[in-house]
Amino acid sequence: NYTYAFQMLRTLLRAEPGCTEARLALRLAQLESHGSTISTGTKVSAFLKSAFAIFVKGPGLLKKGLVGEALDVAEQAMQEDPSSVPAVMFLVRCAVAAGWPMVAINSLEATSRYNQRHVKTLQKLADLYEKVGDLSKAIQVTQQLRTLKPNELSFDNALKQLTAKAALEDGKREQA
Repeated sequence: NYTYAFQMLRTLLRAEPGCTEARLALRLAQLESHGSTISTGTKVSAFLKSAFAIFVKGPGLLKKGLVGEALDVAEQAMQEDPSSVPAVMFLVRCAVAAGWPMVAINSLEATSRYNQRHVKTLQKLADLYEKVGDLSKAIQVTQQLRTLKPNELSFDNALKQLTAKAALEDGKREQA
């Protein structure tokens, strides 16, 4: 019963917004409830239902410092369509503001399954991987970006920097 699962998990997350396990369970339930593909009609309907929340209400809550409430607004939008790029980008903003990069990463990973060619989503995912120190995944995503946009020099430069950074990290571990 997805509706019940959504209610229970969102209630838990309102009380404990930093509970990564509950947020991941909610994301998996959202994805499972929609199946492997989401119809265009569902996408349009979900966007219309959640546009006010993710573009007006949620950012207003963030400005007031009410990160938990803003995250709940984002989760509600993600419930309608877990592949929605605007909804996930708002959720990422909220999670980063709260200092929970893993929440942002989990959401971007889930959404990128549906939007494998969305450059901004993949860029944000690579940036967050680098921020948390997961350089191998940052390199993978940057290689994917380079494949999508072979003429974009910034992806070549980012890949070189990440590779150099990873080599330095490996060198430090060996010396230690």
